[in-house]
Amino acid sequence: MASAVDQVRAVVRGDAAYPALLEQRLGARAPAHLAVLGALGVTLRADVALFCSVRCPGAQIVAAYDAARRLRDAGAAVAGGFHGPMERECLDLLLRGRGPTLVCSARSLERARVPTEWRAPLAEGRLLIISPFVGPPRRQNAADAHERNLVVAALAERILVAHAEPGSHTETLALEALSWDAPVYGLDGPEISGLVARGARAVSARDVAADMGLG
Repeated sequence: MASAVDQVRAVVRGDAAYPALLEQRLGARAPAHLAVLGALGVTLRADVALFCSVRCPGAQIVAAYDAARRLRDAGAAVAGGFHGPMERECLDLLLRGRGPTLVCSARSLERARVPTEWRAPLAEGRLLIISPFVGPPRRQNAADAHERNLVVAALAERILVAHAEPGSHTETLALEALSWDAPVYGLDGPEISGLVARGARAVSARDVAADMGLG
């Protein structure tokens, strides 16, 4: 028999467990339900949504890794798609801590295989895997990835952009989050100025938790 963490359950829009921020920020675009894999007691919310462009300069890689470590040490609940190389590195670091982590998939959780290194955090109630998609799994595409990222950003209190390449999907997402009046932060770097000019707040990796009011 499957254990609680092996059972995918649905959280339907209108349920008490459905994240209020999703409806508030996405309106009619909010998913009708979320598929959830993980301990029942873990809340569907996050302090921070973490994003990073796939192509990331060396200095920002170091800063992103440092920021993830400091968020982990502050016990912040961090959400992400954790799909790109730097995001996956940050996820590995976050899962070594004791704080909650929320991974959002751009594919259905039906017949999903849970990586071995995720099993312990799932069982301990430190990890949730969610998806806004249902039905048989299909190959991920750009539209699904964008929808996944919208869900991640919308359910978090704050958005942290480790690096947004100009013209990238990450930059587009950050600009949409700013249109919700969501707090958007960008790690200091030469290419964050465009987001800052539009309302994002620049933060240093060393002080990221404190500057976001998390420690």
